[in-house]
Formats: sequence, structure tokens, C-alpha cells
Amino acid sequence: MALSDNRPLHKRHHKAKHPLWKTEMEISVAAGLVLLAVLIVLLFNLLLPPPALFVQADPSGYGHNDTVSAIAAQGHNTSRVYVLVTTASGNTLAMPSVFNTRMLAAGTYKLVAYDANDGRYSGSETLIITRGFPELGLSGPSSHDFNGQQENVSFSISSQSDQVDGTLYLNGTGVANTASSGSYSMAPDPGVYNITIASQATRNYSAASKSIYFSIYPSMIFNTSQNLTSNVNVRGNVTVTQGTVLTLNGHSIVAGGAFINYGTVSSGLSDSGGRPQRSVNPYIKSTIEANATGGASFPLSYGGGGGAGSGCASYGGNTIARGGSYVVTGIQCTMLPGLVPPVPEINADVIASWYANGIDNYTAGGGGGGGEGSHYASGGPGGRGAYGVFIQANRLLPGRITADGQNGSDGITGLVGSGGGGGGGGAMVLLAYGPGGYTKGNYSVNGGIGGTGGINSFFYGGNGIAGQVLVYNFTTPPVEVCSGVCLGSDTYP
Repeated sequence: MALSDNRPLHKRHHKAKHPLWKTEMEISVAAGLVLLAVLIVLLFNLLLPPPALFVQADPSGYGHNDTVSAIAAQGHNTSRVYVLVTTASGNTLAMPSVFNTRMLAAGTYKLVAYDANDGRYSGSETLIITRGFPELGLSGPSSHDFNGQQENVSFSISSQSDQVDGTLYLNGTGVANTASSGSYSMAPDPGVYNITIASQATRNYSAASKSIYFSIYPSMIFNTSQNLTSNVNVRGNVTVTQGTVLTLNGHSIVAGGAFINYGTVSSGLSDSGGRPQRSVNPYIKSTIEANATGGASFPLSYGGGGGAGSGCASYGGNTIARGGSYVVTGIQCTMLPGLVPPVPEINADVIASWYANGIDNYTAGGGGGGGEGSHYASGGPGGRGAYGVFIQANRLLPGRITADGQNGSDGITGLVGSGGGGGGGGAMVLLAYGPGGYTKGNYSVNGGIGGTGGINSFFYGGNGIAGQVLVYNFTTPPVEVCSGVCLGSDTYP
């Protein structure tokens, strides 16, 4: 059985209308919330700052491909966004929103972005375009020996639209100009040369220069036979022509280039021979004037010693090894030969020291001793020792070199003959070369032969001792050594 509703009639009527009323209220609240959200968004947009607008640029150099950009609000038409460029003189250019600085001259600019979409301007930025440098090119000869030939110099300068001129200077004097490239010919004498291409400062370019240096080394050519009176020291070549005899006389040759000998290089002879025993009047028995003297010594030298004078009259000159000597036993004279000099240890420092202190002191041969005389005749003078030889060059073609000791003089013939002088010592030939190379030549460094006795004399002078030849390679030591006669080549292509 259903329950009855005992509430009053108006109460029961209200319960029937309640669902409709609730729906109307929900719609009203939702509409209010939407309206409130719209108001909040509008208020938020009103309070926010406008979208960013700025110009972006980094410092640049003239002619560089750097970029200037105007950054506007997203979605704005970029074709209506500009960069206003104001020069130092006050002129203003309207440039696209993105452009390249290569089109601007060197200077300082004020940049402002302008957005025509909404008519706004950005704050200003400063753009500094520094001066550039033109590209310079320069090539020319390297250092070499004088040859009388033409030398060519190529030079160039590159700038935007060829707006900069370059001047070529030879040792400070302008000789040519170009805005692009050029060449210059010259026939330089020996000397030092500075070749420079330079440009002056312009509005867009700073001054610039580029230089090269080269030397023309003097060369010496000996085409007539002669005696040296001083050392030869040149940066270039030294050439001895065919048929020429160049006598060094204790002087040295140092060449930065090549030494080429087509003729003969002779050491020359020092004044080192001993004086003989002498008689004022060879026909009067009691008139002996002076005793014989020994040959001159070079105690630091590695050349050969001199031979002793005949008849135990005198010693041969010493080097670092003993020269010829003798022993007297009663009335018996025994002649003794000199000793062979040792081979020195050679290096660049030793050569430099010898050169500074007089290289002949270390290379000369000793003199021969004077020969025995008689009451009737003077003995033979001792032979002169050879001067030493020192030649240094980057490239060495020595050819024929002689450094032989002089023979001792023979005794004089008389009623009773006199004895001969000792032979002079051969010298040391010291050759040094560099990366240019070496071709072996023909060398002779023999000691002189002792002089013979005159008629009715059986006294002979002693022989001089041979020198030695040392060849030093500055690139790859050690040395080549030979003594006496050393055969190689004295002809070159």
C-alpha cells in the first residue's frame, strides 16, 4: 500500500519546480565566469609591455660580410620592418630588416629599428666599422751571387673596387705604382736590397706594407796569375780561371758560395830556410864567416818539418813534430829524418780558433837547415817551408793545389866542396765545405829534397817532411786525410 504525502499542498508544489530553478542558476554562474575571464585577459594585455622591437649588430671591419638585423614582434610583416642607419654627417638611410655591412663605408653609425606594422621605433645601437687592410702580394729574387742578370719583382694590391693604390719601393725609392698588379725588372749590383709595396691610409683602409729582402753577393774571379796580399772573404763565389796561378802566401780564402779552381793554387813559400855556413873568400882557408843556422820552426803547426843541414851543420825547423836532426859520434855525423806530423782533431770550433789566431801558424811547413860549408866554399841554404793553405766554401771544387816544401840548395863547388841545405817542409792543406758539396782535387804537399854536396863533398842535406791534406765537411764530419801527393780531379764541367 502506498504511503500518503501528509505535507501541505504548497510544500508539495515547490518540490516539483526545484530542478528547473537549479539549471538556470548554473547557466548564470558560467556566463559570469566567462565574462570575468575575458575581462582578466583584456586587463592583462593592457598591462603588458608591447612586443619587443630591437636592432642587432656586432662591430665590423670594412668590406666584411657581417649582418645587421631588426627583430620585430612575431607575425609582423618583415617587409615593413626597417633599420634606420644614421651616418656621422646626419644622413639617414632606410635599410631592410636584414642587410650586409659590406655596403657601408668605414665609420660610426647609429642604428634604430622601425616597425611600420605598428609605427614603433626601437632604442638605438651603435655600429662601428673599422678600416680594413688591402691584400698585398710581393715576390722577388732570393739572395745569390752576382751574375749581372735581370731580376724580376712581382707585386699586387687588392681592395674593394680597386680603391687603393700601391707603390713599389726599392731601397726607399718609389719605382712603380698599381691599383691591382704589376712587375718591375732590375739588374742589381752586389749589395743588400729592400723591396717594399706600401699603400697610404684612405677613408676605408689603413696604411699597409709588405717587404722582402735579398742580397747580391760579390764574387771574385782571378784570371791573371798573382800573389795574394790579404785574406779573401766574400759572400759569393771565388773562381780561378784556367792557366792562372794564384799564390796564397799564407792568406786564406773563405767564400759563402763556391770556390772553383780551373788553374793552380800555390801555397807560396815562407822565409824559413836556414842560413848556410859561409866563407868570405872561398880560396883562403882561414876566412869562415858564420856558422849555419837551422830552419825556422812553427811549433803549433801540423805541417811537415824541415830537413837538417848537411854535415851536422844545423837542424831542420820543427812543427808540432820534430824536424830533421843529427847525432855526432866522435867525428862521425849521423843525419836523422824528421817525424811525420800527427793528424789533428778538426771541428768547426778548431777551425774558427785557428783562423782567428792566424791559420798559417797551424798549417805551415818548417824550414830546412843550412848546409855545411868549407874553408873554400859556403854551404847550400836550407829550403823554405811551404805556407799553409786554408780554403772554405759552401761548395768546394779545389782543383790543383800545391803546398810543397822547397828543395835545399846544393853545396858550392870549390877546392874543397861544401854541403847541401836541408829541404823545406810540406804544409798542411785544410779544406772545409758545406751543403754545396765537394769534388776531390789534385793536391801535392811533399817535403823538399835535401841539397847535394859540391864537388869533393859528400855531405847531403836532409829531406823535408811531407805535409798533409784534411778535408772537413761542416755538414757531416769527420775529415778526409791524405799526405804527399793526393790525386783527384782538377777539371770540372
